[in-house]
Amino acid sequence: MRKTDRHVFLRDLSKAISRCQGEEKAVGLLVVQVEQLDKVEGAFGYAISHKLLGEFCIRLESILRNDDRLILVGDRKFCLILNGIMNEGHAVLAASKIERLTNEPFAIDGHSVKLEASIGIAVFPDHASNAEDLVRRGELALTAAEEADTPYEIYSDGSTMRMASLWFIESELGRALDQTELELYYQPKISLQTGNPCGAEALMRWNHPTRGLVLPDVFIPVADRTGNLEPMTWYAINTALRQQSEWPDLWGKLTVAVNLSANVLKSEQLAITIRDAAKIWGSEPEQLILEITEDALITDPEESFSILRQLQSEGIGIAIDDFGTGYSSMSHFRDMPADELKIDKSFVLNMLDDERDRQIVSTAIDLVHTLDFSVVAEGVENKAILNELIDMKCDMAQGFLYAPALPQLEFIEWLNQYQPGESAQQDSVHGEVVDVATETNG
Repeated sequence: MRKTDRHVFLRDLSKAISRCQGEEKAVGLLVVQVEQLDKVEGAFGYAISHKLLGEFCIRLESILRNDDRLILVGDRKFCLILNGIMNEGHAVLAASKIERLTNEPFAIDGHSVKLEASIGIAVFPDHASNAEDLVRRGELALTAAEEADTPYEIYSDGSTMRMASLWFIESELGRALDQTELELYYQPKISLQTGNPCGAEALMRWNHPTRGLVLPDVFIPVADRTGNLEPMTWYAINTALRQQSEWPDLWGKLTVAVNLSANVLKSEQLAITIRDAAKIWGSEPEQLILEITEDALITDPEESFSILRQLQSEGIGIAIDDFGTGYSSMSHFRDMPADELKIDKSFVLNMLDDERDRQIVSTAIDLVHTLDFSVVAEGVENKAILNELIDMKCDMAQGFLYAPALPQLEFIEWLNQYQPGESAQQDSVHGEVVDVATETNG
């Protein structure tokens, strides 16, 4: 399918609206964005991703009625014009069908690949009176679906308000850095061999003066999209190493982990920033761990792996985050330059109730040990899970069983009071602290 010129697309949509005005019917517009295609390309190559997009197009065409039209408007974006529908519900039904189409993996050249799609829905005349406005509101609904991580969203005033809020966040991020509104919280990591703290993961929080706590899963993607994530990461590295130097030495030298995005990993300033911060705060390279997600690495594994090897050669630890949720092939996994892998909490949380998750965790631990990496289990929330992980020979754990993510002073208090073998309770002296995001890429 060839990409359609925007002028031609709007002309065809205007004609559909004119016809339905005469018939007193509605026109539905579905804006469909294929997600994570770049990661598929990184894992399997361009040929596979190109075939995958073609197969997705064929599936979309299979649900069309005779009067509907499917139009390619971007490299991975489609618009579906639903002619003569009775109401909004018919557009939602079509979106639900598309969602079901993506649930079934695609078989491409011996690979089984699952795609994800986000869909924005707008309907004439309920949401707009002309083609331009209908497209704009369909795009707003699409953005709302992507930001909310839902399969589809229908245009509403609420979605417009949400976009306005995101634009506000975009405009305020720079000031947040200048005014030191950003703060690092620390979630402890525990050695399962000794029961002692061995480090902590630094997680960013934004305390806005009028809006209160802005969630990382809201502002981090905006920062990445707008170019603010790089200075935020430099702030995180400097702050983490400075505050690490203030931690008590009850448990020896603790590591601190800072999350990185794929773009920041490739910045020429990364190594310079780490060296300068370590020199200023008297840190050893081995006390810093850089966490990067499995998905972020495979977009360009050759360059990413080369950078990570250089960082490793300087003594800096490398952790692969969200392990098990990405598209990595076994060859990528074998060659990853890493010191530890963190098993995603989505597997750990349910492993006592779901035998498949338990097998995934157990197999991952055995496999990672074969490659001489350490294993960290995230999402450890009770002693039953902890005991199972100990039986599986897992190396480290972090989760609410020990502590949520804590601000610096509370984390220091936690280190001073921690007793090996006794888990911290959420209603302890630290008060009720909710860990709103365990991955913030910065």
